[in-house]
Amino acid sequence: MAAVHSIESYVREAQSSFYYPMLLVPRAQRDALRTVYAFCRYTDDVVDRRLVVSPREFLVQWKKELSLALEGRSQHIFLNKLRQVVRTFAIPVDLLFELIHGIEMDLYKSRYRTFDELYQYCYRVASTVGLMVVHILGRRTAAAQAYAVHTGIALQLTNIIRDVVSDFRRGRVYLPVEDMEQFGVSESDFGKASGGEDVILFLRHQCSRARSYYVLADEAYEECRSYALFPARAMQNLYERMLTRIEADFVRVLQGRVDLSVTQKVRVLVRTWLEERSHG
Repeated sequence: MAAVHSIESYVREAQSSFYYPMLLVPRAQRDALRTVYAFCRYTDDVVDRRLVVSPREFLVQWKKELSLALEGRSQHIFLNKLRQVVRTFAIPVDLLFELIHGIEMDLYKSRYRTFDELYQYCYRVASTVGLMVVHILGRRTAAAQAYAVHTGIALQLTNIIRDVVSDFRRGRVYLPVEDMEQFGVSESDFGKASGGEDVILFLRHQCSRARSYYVLADEAYEECRSYALFPARAMQNLYERMLTRIEADFVRVLQGRVDLSVTQKVRVLVRTWLEERSHG
């Protein structure tokens, strides 16, 4: 079984936008966030990047080893550290296994007929992470959990729209088939450098759906607003800014990956910090 050797280096090398917001929380929470993030990212990378010969076998063994760790019977140093985080911050263990189930879906499912199917995938691979994060940040109210779920869906939908071309090239289409049929779009359209009117309208519809979840996240956040949630709020704002960039030029989505520059990311983080620092 592949192993996570250095949590800190793995998180940094992954170059996630989440790395820098994590630096602004107390050390105990920061270490916990890094540990959870490393678990989520590593598990996904093993499957997505095929870091082992058999991802299916890896996930079977990974779940078994995780169960042993949660019972205090694992010899795996990293998973034992994860167990400490779970116990310290009262993270529901079901979230860890739900995440793995979501990642496992990529091994047997490459198309999603309806948005309901896609929602389940997004919840498993993204909302579960958000729920773990708010537990670590000490916000476990119903509103905070709703915020985590809605934000997770919004972020994952933004990722899917941004990566529609690269996913297609890897044989995966996450956007709902029923929506493609409604707008007269075929999978082959994602392999073209420019899109027709139907493709643009289709992508605009997907962006509208993603934005509706950002709105739901905002509504939930108003009920649990706290500087303690700064890392989660920063991630929301970063990805919402990315969605705005996508909406400004859909052709760029079809020509390759859309991303934010370092300068744009810093501006969003600073703005978020200024907005949230007055909330205790």
